[in-house]
Amino acid sequence: MSTIDNDLTTTSSWSHVVLLLFAAADCGFAEAAGDPHRHSTAVGAYTTACVALSLPPKAALVDTAEIPAGDMATLIRAADQAIDDLPEAGRPPGAGVVIRLVQALADEVPR
Repeated sequence: MSTIDNDLTTTSSWSHVVLLLFAAADCGFAEAAGDPHRHSTAVGAYTTACVALSLPPKAALVDTAEIPAGDMATLIRAADQAIDDLPEAGRPPGAGVVIRLVQALADEVPR
């Protein structure tokens, strides 16, 4: 199941968070065979990415940002860190909901 093209990158740090979450969902679905908890976490990552994507601004521009290789847990933690690194002014209106969801996902994955 592919939720996003691997070549898509953006100038927005918020968009980078979205891409990390979609990549985490892709990995989670691939890793989920026989593991309902992992599948549920992947669904959570995908749903959170969709909510984050719906927030303004909706334009995505090409950039050099890259999605690191890793498993679902690594990518969720990377999204959590990217949010922490993002200045308050770089967060779209409504970002608080996504931030709390990403923090909850990060608490659910193994370290």
